[in-house]
Amino acid sequence: ISLDASSQKCWNFEILHKMALILGDNVKSDNYKLCYEKLKEKINSTLWNEEEGIYLNRYVSGKWSLVKSPTCFYPMLAGCPTEEMTKRLMAHLTNEDEFWGEYVLVTLSKDNPGFGKTSRYGHDEVEYPPYSYWRGNIWAPTNYLVYEGLKRCNQDEISALFAQKSVDLWWKSWSEHNYACENYHPITGDRSPMAHKHYNWSMLLALSGLQEIIDIEGWGEHGSIRFGNSGVREDN
Repeated sequence: ISLDASSQKCWNFEILHKMALILGDNVKSDNYKLCYEKLKEKINSTLWNEEEGIYLNRYVSGKWSLVKSPTCFYPMLAGCPTEEMTKRLMAHLTNEDEFWGEYVLVTLSKDNPGFGKTSRYGHDEVEYPPYSYWRGNIWAPTNYLVYEGLKRCNQDEISALFAQKSVDLWWKSWSEHNYACENYHPITGDRSPMAHKHYNWSMLLALSGLQEIIDIEGWGEHGSIRFGNSGVREDN
């Protein structure tokens, strides 16, 4: 059972509910809202591991996948965790033995045996060097979605620091080499092995910094604009 797909589908239901409401289709709005609430409850009851204090992927058999990655924080996008659950999630996110560090956010927790190891990708026989694809390198899309979830769950202090780290990571390669990388090395902050030098989604790292200044949030009140990470909003 996939955390990323379930969380983003749940968030989509919420957005569709709000869109239908604005368009005056109350029947569809109510249906989407019901889908959102049901899926949100299912995510919390099925994918929250109380013992570990984190959301985890799960096999159809019911067995937990103990691999921790940024998708463990994706339910925040849909506003799934309670305040207490969010606190436990933040303990994992800010733990330097798991996810936190000078550069964030590693795509495989540091306490995983595969972190920083060589790997084979797909069906080929090419051995990829350490910190290449999905062995801990940092990707802009996963950073951005986690950042959005942090703001959604009112983690303003952490989201501001997270955004600053994302901007610093992007700026390092851009200022030194004019690279906007496909993904980044989690230790050096440089382009990771095998990564393309230029990829349009790298700009999501810089975008999070802009959104710390001004943003229109999908979960906020219709017509509201957020200025800074203090939580202050003004009507349009």
